[in-house]
Amino acid sequence: MNFLFLTPGVAQFLTFISYQLLVISYQLVIGYGLSIPRHLPDNRSLLTAR
Repeated sequence: MNFLFLTPGVAQFLTFISYQLLVISYQLVIGYGLSIPRHLPDNRSLLTAR
């Protein structure tokens, strides 16, 4: 790779893209974690047992 092309605008763009990918993956993990209790009723009984 030639780092001469990493102008501040390109660096900011790459940071924005990596941040967007991080947010999307985080939302997918959270959505998957929230969808698990719907498929497993045992988790709901454990949560209400508190």
